Amino acid sequence: MLTLASGTSRLTVPVESRRLDRLPETLRIDYAHAFDQLMFPSLETQTRGRDLLAHPDLLVRAREAYEPRRYRALGPLRVHLPEGTPALPPDVRALLATLLLKHGRTVTHEELRWGLWDPGDEPRDPRAEVTRAAGELADLLGPGALTTSAHGYALHTSADDVDVVRCDELVRRADAARLRGRRPRPASWSPGRWRCGAARSPWRTCRARPPAPPAPA
Repeated sequence: MLTLASGTSRLTVPVESRRLDRLPETLRIDYAHAFDQLMFPSLETQTRGRDLLAHPDLLVRAREAYEPRRYRALGPLRVHLPEGTPALPPDVRALLATLLLKHGRTVTHEELRWGLWDPGDEPRDPRAEVTRAAGELADLLGPGALTTSAHGYALHTSADDVDVVRCDELVRRADAARLRGRRPRPASWSPGRWRCGAARSPWRTCRARPPAPPAPA
């Protein structure tokens, strides 16, 4: 969390709010105070810090201050940012796709090596190429999205909209609705059917439109 808020995990108590420069300015003091308590040795104080971060008022203010990124991986890969939709170079697009499929978990350097290149097609220094592409991706997405560790990279999207994640959740709900064995209803009212349709909806904007019929002679 410190890395997402400041770009480093090596802050010390008391955390200076100005160091949390990846957060909206109006939230920095609140988060600095919560981090101070989370980093305190006492479990009771850590619990208070956790409660500060989970306070409904802070969550509402955070949502109001943050404009989410919108990742579209069902179909042509693209990302919609508050300032527009950037063009993604092929290597950056491949890296982004690999990270998105991990849903926020760290992708190791070895996984990226095997995911980005076929055997025999690797560059001379795969790790250096990944580092370069990751730098470009971080610059495109802005602060707080891509984190680096000794093991690899992670893309944090919990506050963003990712169509793959949304589709997975809708499919899960549709399966759960079927398993509950509800009394049959008309197709138009079936929860399972509705959720299946909703799960397919992200694909609709990617489908090719049929050609228009020829004009009458």
